Amino acid sequence: GPRIVLLKLFGARAEKEASFYEQLTRHPHVVYTYGLVEQPDAITSTYIFLLQEMAPLGSLVNVLDQHAENHPNKPLSDKL
Repeated sequence: GPRIVLLKLFGARAEKEASFYEQLTRHPHVVYTYGLVEQPDAITSTYIFLLQEMAPLGSLVNVLDQHAENHPNKPLSDKL
C-alpha cells in the first residue's frame, strides 16, 4: 500500500490549511488525506495533525530543487 506521513500544522493558518488539504484529497493528482485531528494547546494555539499519503518522490520543493539544473530559469522553489 501507499506510504503514510503524519503532518503537524499549527498557528493561525492551520485550520485553513487543513481544510485546503481535505478539499484537495478528492483530486486525482494530489496525495490523499486520510483524516485529521485537532489538539488544543493552551500555550500557543491549536495543533492539527493530518494523516496523509506520502508522495512517491518526496516533497515538491525537493523535486524542483533536484531538477533545477535542467531548466534555464530560476527554480520555482527559490520563490517560496
